[in-house]
Amino acid sequence: MTDRPPETYAYTRAPKPDERDVPLASAYLSALVKVESRPQNQSGEDKTWVERAIGDWDRHYRLAVRVR
Repeated sequence: MTDRPPETYAYTRAPKPDERDVPLASAYLSALVKVESRPQNQSGEDKTWVERAIGDWDRHYRLAVRVR
């Protein structure tokens, strides 16, 4: 087992009683800046693939059948 915390705790730390917002880890914030600065995430870029992905996701779960 490693000394690393579970992945769910890698992005934040427990808020202090006087804090209203959940504090985000600096590694998470720097990763977010890196992703947001990519060319395909800039304003004016074609993002129609997002609508298709949402439609595919919606269709997938609408057609899902529970198997017993």
